[in-house]
Amino acid sequence: MATRTINTARLGRLHINQNAINYDMGNWGLIRHTSDSNPFTTMPDTNSTSLSSYTYTYDDSHGQGEDVDIIFITSRMIYTGNTEYQNSDGTSRIQQYQWNTLNNRPTTLKDVTFIIAKPTTDRIQVNVLGSHGLSVGDSITLSGVATAPVVSGSDTYIPSGSPDINGTYTVTALGGHNGASPTNQFLVTKSMDDSLTTSNIGGTQLDLIYYFNHNASVFTNVPKVPCPFGETINYSTTADRSSHSELVVKCACANNYGAASKANIYIIPRDQLGNDSTVFWALPKLFHQQKGNSRPTLVINSFGDNEEFENLKYIDFRGNRHRTLNGGRSLGSATSGSQNSSHETGFHNHDQYRHYRAADTALINEMTAAGVHHVVSAGNAKHKLDVSGGIDYNNALLKSDNVGAAFSSYYNRATYDTNHSITVGNLNSWFNDGNNTISDTIPFKEVCPYEGEFTNPTSNRGARVDCYVAGTKIITKIPNPSTHTALGNVVQDGTSFSCPILGGLAALVLSKYPTTTPAQLRKYFRDVAVSSVTLSDKVVQPDNSKGDYGDRDYMHHNTSQNSNLKITYVNPALNYDTSQISDTTITYSTETYVTPSSSSSSSSGSSSVLTSTDGNTMTTQKLKAINSMLGHIGESPVNSISSTAALPVSVSTAIIILDEISTEVQSEGWHFNTETGVKYTPTDGVITISEDIIQFDPIDTSVDVVQRGTTLFDRKNNTTTFTSDLTVNQMRLLAWDSLPEVARRYITLKASRVFQGRIIGSRELEALIARDEYVARANLLEADGSTSDQTIFNNYDTSSRVGINRNYDIS
Repeated sequence: MATRTINTARLGRLHINQNAINYDMGNWGLIRHTSDSNPFTTMPDTNSTSLSSYTYTYDDSHGQGEDVDIIFITSRMIYTGNTEYQNSDGTSRIQQYQWNTLNNRPTTLKDVTFIIAKPTTDRIQVNVLGSHGLSVGDSITLSGVATAPVVSGSDTYIPSGSPDINGTYTVTALGGHNGASPTNQFLVTKSMDDSLTTSNIGGTQLDLIYYFNHNASVFTNVPKVPCPFGETINYSTTADRSSHSELVVKCACANNYGAASKANIYIIPRDQLGNDSTVFWALPKLFHQQKGNSRPTLVINSFGDNEEFENLKYIDFRGNRHRTLNGGRSLGSATSGSQNSSHETGFHNHDQYRHYRAADTALINEMTAAGVHHVVSAGNAKHKLDVSGGIDYNNALLKSDNVGAAFSSYYNRATYDTNHSITVGNLNSWFNDGNNTISDTIPFKEVCPYEGEFTNPTSNRGARVDCYVAGTKIITKIPNPSTHTALGNVVQDGTSFSCPILGGLAALVLSKYPTTTPAQLRKYFRDVAVSSVTLSDKVVQPDNSKGDYGDRDYMHHNTSQNSNLKITYVNPALNYDTSQISDTTITYSTETYVTPSSSSSSSSGSSSVLTSTDGNTMTTQKLKAINSMLGHIGESPVNSISSTAALPVSVSTAIIILDEISTEVQSEGWHFNTETGVKYTPTDGVITISEDIIQFDPIDTSVDVVQRGTTLFDRKNNTTTFTSDLTVNQMRLLAWDSLPEVARRYITLKASRVFQGRIIGSRELEALIARDEYVARANLLEADGSTSDQTIFNNYDTSSRVGINRNYDIS
């Protein structure tokens, strides 16, 4: 065993005078979390800069994170010349690794700026924002491209009759139609009819079809193109840096401040990667696989997705929907700082919450399944992070975002609700030191109203938080972000710093037991590496009987909210072999309501699905489609969709989108929903059609009849009166169960892509669903062609083209 002296202190609640802080203090978290009980007995007075000396003990073979690769996913770069990360020979532990040199690079979805087809050459030019990184012969998928027609005023971008170009292609050339800009333009080949009508823009008839123009407001959806990851990381002193990034890395790895003072340091700066979260999780997985899993890989990320509690339409809380708060108050005023600055409404405690990201969750699960360990901050929104089956797991809201679009979200889930990630909460530096003296003059003395140790009130908590680690009054010096030669004083609070302190300790364990799995490491820090002293946060039973008052006593920021009330303690001897943990099952406490209401979730603590009693049932087939859509965003299936008013917002949204897409697809006209030779006989001179007829076409081409509501109108004679029968071909909007399975499959996948875009907005998930969607559409086209016995001569454009320069009528 080895030791070193750390001069530090735990500071009280009111110790905030910047001139009364000793910025040379060491990391108090290392002392607390390598001690079973709290070794700090007193706190310095408010204006004191005094520190106390403590002995930090560690394993002299593995107690500094030897042979562990730690990947920090940070907001920006850190100062790579910092001597705090140098080895004894002067070399740096910061590995200036270029992630684009991985053998298997991930794909990133690049925004498209132009898509321009040239029918006479059968080529489509695609311009992307930035470098595409493609080579001739690479396969690419175009998705989200608008279909005909697209018209804005007198400008026609995509004329009627233009083919749908969404699909998978092979890159045939780099550069545009004129060969220019090969780094951000490329060409693919698609067979097109030379006689296609082309774009007419600004009164000029072009020989091109503009499928997308980012300068034209008529295009509301920006297509994406999956391209190989190719960004080069800037490690120089000119790179943008941030104090947050500097402190996160220091808390884990600095020679005299972090636990992992011999671990290898890797940086993934999010700003240099375009903040594409899909890449953040793919790079560590591929890195770990490429090195042959020979050394443990640990990812530390101190960020999540925070969203604002504002512009609310309604809140779904424990199975009940609320459109008012606290006895009828407006949801809008309840989230206004001027009327409710505390934001403690009984439903939430802060003006922000952690937004659940299902697509990222799925990618992180892939990363940890590959053997990569993951430590993540819980967040600082005073919120409960529940687990699946918990009473608050499905709490949700619907609001208007900052551009006026509808935005739905679960607000009591972790951003990354993953299987094996270790989620870290914030242990307060303030604790009950036994003082019973009150002084209202400097230096302040106060009596702590809580027992022992407790969480920081801003820390997220709840069953999904695995452990609590020092994250309050983290005091030190870091390189100035703009002038790296100067050091700046910092005093920080937050789970952003609890997370890397825990990550540094995790590196010690992985150094000694490198075959430990992510599931074993999470089990260790949740249930084994814990202090015999537990947190004293107040335990309150949930109450679901207070209507639009929510459950303020339970949701208060100093209650446990079903937390795992454990303080981390790692025995410095590292004598617990984590690789031998056989049972990695995580058990969560079941909560029981104090006074269950008749419409609440079940008292066992699991959320039940509400069903309708009005007899309005939906089919099993449609329920299957809805559950498939929910599965694409990582949601649990539901048992019934009978009453949309009683369903979670995600389920209601899924039903609406499925109906929209079903109507859209059926409107294209298919053999299965087309009826030919249907005769209508006037009743009192009026022809009425049923509401499920979405298109019709009179067989007699001399008749000019249109549909107005459910009544037909004779445009030629300007009347709704008909004196004879009318025979038409028509398309009918079929009910879900009446659709063939191949159509249901395609509609479900297309609806899933649209659904995840509105709920989550993941580019990676969109691309994955789109690939299945294109296959499903191809199967539908093949099946429809087979049942309708179509030939090329059923298409007018084709048959007329074949008949060119012939003296006979081929039609």
